This record gives sequence, C-alpha cells and structure tokens, in this order.
Amino acid sequence: MSHIIVNQNDILETFSTRYKRTARDYFKFLKAKDKMSLIEISRKLKRPYRTVQSWKYGAKPPPIKFMESLQRKKLLPFIMNEDNAKFILLVKCLAFVFGDGHIKKNGKEATFAGQKKDLIVLQKEIQKEFNVHCRLDPVGSAYHLSIPAIVTRIITAMGAPKGDKVIQNFKLPKWIFEASKKTKKEFLGTLFGNEGNAIVRDYHTKNAFYPPHFPMSKALKYEKSHMLFLHEIKKMLSEFNIETSAVIKYGFYKREDGVLVRKYGFHVNRNLKNLINFLLIIGFNYAIDKKTRYERRLMNKKPFLEKRLDDILLYEKVIKLRKNGYGSIMISRKLGLNKKNKYRIHHWVYNNVKPLNMESKKEIKKLLDFFNTTA
Repeated sequence: MSHIIVNQNDILETFSTRYKRTARDYFKFLKAKDKMSLIEISRKLKRPYRTVQSWKYGAKPPPIKFMESLQRKKLLPFIMNEDNAKFILLVKCLAFVFGDGHIKKNGKEATFAGQKKDLIVLQKEIQKEFNVHCRLDPVGSAYHLSIPAIVTRIITAMGAPKGDKVIQNFKLPKWIFEASKKTKKEFLGTLFGNEGNAIVRDYHTKNAFYPPHFPMSKALKYEKSHMLFLHEIKKMLSEFNIETSAVIKYGFYKREDGVLVRKYGFHVNRNLKNLINFLLIIGFNYAIDKKTRYERRLMNKKPFLEKRLDDILLYEKVIKLRKNGYGSIMISRKLGLNKKNKYRIHHWVYNNVKPLNMESKKEIKKLLDFFNTTA
C-alpha cells in the first residue's frame, strides 16, 4: 500500500499566513517571469520591486527552501510505505502528538514529554533517520524532547493537531484507516505508551488481570468531537480483535484559565484472550515501565496459565478418545489419570463441559512462549 499522504500544499499549510502568501506569490512569479517585466509582476503581485528582483536572481521564500530540502531528502511527496523506516517512525511521532506531545502554533517545533530512558530511545531513532539534533531537557519530574522543524512540519501535514489539544476539536487522519495493520499497530502502541495506564487498580482477586486503561482530558465544550475520537481508537483496536469497554465519563474540574475539563476514557475488556492479545500485538511503545509492569502482572499468572493450558490439552486428548468410543473410566486408565480426575473427565465426556479459557488456547501458548523467550 503506497499512496501520497503529504504533498507540497500540505507542507505549505504548516506555515504562517504571511509565509503561505509569499510562497504562492513566488509560484505566480515563476509562471510570469518569462512573459512580463519585473515592474509588471511587482505591481500585479503588490510586492516591492526589490523582492521580485531578488527572486529573479535566486532568492527564495523560506517555505520554498524548506520544501526543496524535503525533496532532496526524498521526503516530499511523502508516501505511505510500511517498509520505509522513516514512515513508521513518523507514524509513531504522530501518535506522540496525540498523546504526550505538543506542536507549537508556529509549527516550527514539537515537544514530546516522558521519562528520560524512553525519550532517549526515540531521540536516537529520529537523529539516525533524519540526521538532525533533538535536544533533551529535564522539566520537573519528567523530560522534554524537542523535535526539529523537518519532522514537526511533516507530522503536522500528516494530521497532527497544533497547540493545546484540550481546547480544540481533532480527529485521526483519514489515511490511517487505510493503512496496513503494521502501521496501525505502531500508532496504537505509541498512543497507549503515552496515554494508556497499564494498571487501573488492584482488585485483590487471586487470578485477576489488570486491563490497560486509556484516559484523556477534554474541555466540556468539545465533548462531542472527543467522543468520536475515542470511538475511532476503539474501532482501530477492534481490527486486532481487541474488545474495549464503553467510553466512560469521569468528574470534571476547572483549569487555572477557567476552562471546564472532563476526563473521558475506556479500558480493554478483562477476558484473558483480550488481555494477552493487547500485550503481544499492541503493547506500550516508548514506555518501558508500563510495559514491564504489565508483563510482570501477567508473568505472576504463569503457573495459572500453564495449568489452564495443561487442562485444555488434556481435554483434547479425552475428547479424541471419546470419539473412538471409550467411556470416562477407560479414558482415565488409558491416560494414566488418578482418581481425583474422575469427576472432571466424567463432566467433560457426558455433560459437554469444557475447561476454562478453552477459546484462549492459542493466545495462552503464545504468551507462555513469549515468557520463555524473554526469561
């Protein structure tokens, strides 16, 4: 899948109104320079003669210089291509802006907030792929990674919101719904790494699993559009067979600037298959503490999961023998089972009872393999 998601006009729209007008006048100058005199062009464009003259001798407006630099680096037009490392990295940067990122209104720079060890990973990736410098600064208990214009303007053109996200409408760009699953996976993994919570609270239940939660704040004024945005995220998760709860509205509060803000969110449904799919498919990009915490919670259930898998595999052997005409007693003897399994085998054979989490066999095996390879 490879079509243009950022063109010349998209990049131009990331500049201020003054710069956009100057660039468009420059394009008009290029068309007219062989047909009209400089004085005539100056009058038609309402530009100083000195400006038009400088264009004739090679000067160019900043947006034109910027777009030409992108073209030299083969970043304009920008193509959707999941095999391109730059594209996947920019998709993750786009997700960062929807999460713990912020693009200044002038569009020149973005700032990503997070933990130092997570941002260092992203910093190295951006510097390697785009040959730019990204500054990392401590701010309170967190760190801020400053993203230069070459990346910022591209992700803005890709559909990232500028300014304070709490007090504006925004939605996911249309092209991402047409993207491959690999692209969507990276986007969702980074978004949950930013905004998702690995654990909501401890229910003190022996075999409880803790569902990832996705909370985001929004000014009450923009509630309708924010609900649609959250449903877009839920829809994308459903493409990976990950079920989620309904959107929940929490209490609201007043910011220092007087804006009324409410938190909205949803969580991944608590069934075993769902939780394993989330960890193995989506996870938490650039959030090593969240990822580790969630993995440990599931790792604590490893004996429980191994028991579940043993039961499922035993059940399959029992049913296979039953199809060959054996009763529960003969099945127990053939499989060398002791008396404590007698009633369980009887229920499986005669009452059509199945082991717990039978439908999650594939996912349990994948998770246990994952634990064994990462141990």
